[in-house]
Amino acid sequence: MGSLYSLLALGFVLIYKATQTVNFAQGALALAGTWLLSIIFMDWEVPGRWIGGPGWFHWFMH
Repeated sequence: MGSLYSLLALGFVLIYKATQTVNFAQGALALAGTWLLSIIFMDWEVPGRWIGGPGWFHWFMH
């Protein structure tokens, strides 16, 4: 959860430093990504270990 907050904050800072305007579009993109992952996890019943790197490594090794 903390990494999500830090990535959003970094996006705000980079855009503000480059353009001197505050762009709140990152919140919409984060919401879209979270919505997509919730659909994958809940509707398709994909276990969380398949999304992360160790899960893929384990899948390739077997």
